[in-house]
Order: sequence, then C-alpha cells, then structure tokens
Amino acid sequence: MPDLFFADLVRETSTATGTGAFALGGATPGHRRFADAVPAGERFQYAVAGVTHEDQWEVGEGRLEAGALLRDTVLASSSGARVDFAAGLKTVTLTVAAQWFAEREDRSGHVHAIDQVDGLAAALAGKQPVGSYAPLVHGHDNYAPLTHTHDGYAPMVHTHDFMPRDAAGNWVTGNANLGVGGAAPYARLEVRGASIAAYSLQAGGPVNSMAGTQLYLGDGHFYLPDYWNSAPGIGAMVDPGGVAGSLAIFAYGGLSATRSVIAIASHNGHSDRALSPGADNLVLLGRPELRWSNIYAASGAITTSDARDKLWLGPMTEPERQAALAIMAELGLFQWNRSLDAKGTDEARRHFGVRAQTAFAIMQSHGLDWRRYGWCCHDRWQDEDGEHERYGIRSDQLGLFLIAALAQTVFAMAAGPSDAAG
Repeated sequence: MPDLFFADLVRETSTATGTGAFALGGATPGHRRFADAVPAGERFQYAVAGVTHEDQWEVGEGRLEAGALLRDTVLASSSGARVDFAAGLKTVTLTVAAQWFAEREDRSGHVHAIDQVDGLAAALAGKQPVGSYAPLVHGHDNYAPLTHTHDGYAPMVHTHDFMPRDAAGNWVTGNANLGVGGAAPYARLEVRGASIAAYSLQAGGPVNSMAGTQLYLGDGHFYLPDYWNSAPGIGAMVDPGGVAGSLAIFAYGGLSATRSVIAIASHNGHSDRALSPGADNLVLLGRPELRWSNIYAASGAITTSDARDKLWLGPMTEPERQAALAIMAELGLFQWNRSLDAKGTDEARRHFGVRAQTAFAIMQSHGLDWRRYGWCCHDRWQDEDGEHERYGIRSDQLGLFLIAALAQTVFAMAAGPSDAAG
C-alpha cells in the first residue's frame, strides 16, 4: 500500500452526484478544507456520508485534483461498489478506514506469563491462602448482639448489647428510639457516622441531634445524607416549612431554595396545590437519555417571552431565509421505528416533521452554524454501554423560523419583482 496522508479536522460539504470526481463545497464549521490541509498529489482515505440520502455512503482512497476529490479506490460502501450518489447534500471527511487498522501488525499473541514479570512471583509468595480468614458470621438466640469488633487474624472479641425479641423474632424497643452510632437518638431510627457539625433542617426540627447522621427516619422526615452542608444527600420531608399536606424531595444537604428538587405544595399564597421544582429555571424534567413517553395537559405549555429578559436581534438574515425555505422543502411524513417494531407498517401512526440532521446540514450549507440556534438540539451522554448522542429540535421555535421566512418571501413578492429577487 502506498504511504497515505493523514490530517485532523478535514471535512467539507458537497452536492456532487454520480460515480465520478466530487466537487467540494467548503469546510463544515470547526473543520478545514481539503485544499488547505492536504498537499498536492498525496493519497488519503476519505468517507462520503449522505445527508439528504442517509442510506448512501462510501469509504475509499483518493486524491485532490483541481480542488475536487478523485475517488481512486473504493474500500467499502453502501452498495458494495462505487456509489452512484443521488442529488442532495453530503459530507466528505478525511478519515482512517477500518482496512488501514486491519492491515497493521496483529499483536494479539503478545503476552507475559507471571514468572516473566520481574518480582511478581516473589511479591505473591507468602500471602495468606484464600479461605484461611476467620469467619465473620455469627448466630445468636433471642438476645442478639448489636455490635461486633474483630481484631485482625487474632481470636474474635465480641461486645454484646442485648435487645429483646417478640414471639415472631422481631427486635423490639417498646416506646424508645433506636440509635446506631450515637446517643440520644432524635427519632424512632437514627443511624450516625463520624461526627459532623450539626445542621438545622427547619424551625422546630432536629437541630442539635443531627451531627453525623447518615440515616434519619421520624416525624414526617426521611433523610439519606452523605455529609450535611457539603457533598450530596437525598431526603424527603412531609409538611416542609409547616405547610400542611405538602411534600418536598430534595438533594444536596437539606431543604432550601437551591437544593429542593421537587415539591408538592401551595406556593406564594396560591390556594391550589402545585407540583413544582425547588428553584426557578434550575431543575430538568427528564434527560436526553431518560425521556417522558407522552405529556398530557389540558392546555399548552407557557414559555417565558418577557421582553425584559431578551436582547433583541431583529429579523432573520437572507442566508437564514434561504435556509428556512430549503428546510420547508424537506418537511414530510414519517413513522417512528419503535412503533414499526411494535405495530407494523400498517398500524404505526404517521407523524409530520423534519429530520434534525437534514435541517442542520441545510443550515450548514448556507454558511450558518446550527449550534448557534436555540431550535437546534444535540445531546451526548455516557452510560455502561458507552457514549451516546441524540439530535432534536424545539418545534415551536422552528415553526416560527419557517413562518418568518415564508412571510418575508410573500411580502417581497407582493412588493414587486425587484424586491423578490434572491
């Protein structure tokens, strides 16, 4: 294989068609043009991805000639051969193809035995054999010890604080509170760790007895704090702040305007109950990876539109108008893949809208960075299966964007041919 040229962040758009050379249309935002990064005559690996026609793609080796991509060798493609690309937007990227990695030296057989690692065998020698540790499980009759202390590998030492059981074998304390890890428990069950400065939860609440508390149950309160006033904890409180019939669920060490996650209560003098976040414009409803299936409401959502909260920029520009008109041409019917899997083609309902990636590529082709527009959404997240991403739109803002472009076009046509040009 001849030497290949590699470079970072090289990607352009193209509207070329057919099986021949590809004319390149300029760098995408955040990337470079091929002509600015690849020396003349150098061979490189490329990837062409259809945007308008997402089912068309091709990976191969090529070179530049007169600013166009010559597709010399096809390594992989959607058709199994050189793709006859249809009209529409595409992206062309300088890449490293899978074949290049496959042809590198295979080092899968390169291993070390334990005795080949200097000092490892000696370090392992003399360690206590598995299974030779003293047992930690103890069985006791009616009066069960609540505390056990164990001294390394020496014989076990036990300290027993006895508690009676009822006929069913349950531990019982009568009318007393049960405290673990601290004296004078405030509630029926209180578990404490290392001493931490006391934290006042609310007026009349547990003030002096909360130092170091790790689990607290009692008097309409439930807390699982980590460290009060610092690292996150979670909890719930019935009748927070003395408001009868209210419930607050909170995080980050206590009930306050910036820490409460959700509350069910009356608020600011309103007599009706409300399910509300604990702070204004701070708590999300759902996440990109954890979405609500449907939202049922008696009326539409109210979105803040106060002029005092906005820096007004005025009407759309001509490139924005042209992009909006092109997006209108891409609007269409679709069916959700998950509904097709569950109901089949004939039963899955038809929806109407736009494909986010297509709309964003149209913005890009008009020299607009879609990331700067509030109706364009892109989220990434990480979980045990790796990194994920999802594209989306804010339909209300996109609808107004398209209406404004259509209105400008109609106004220009009504004013006369000279004003409607472009």
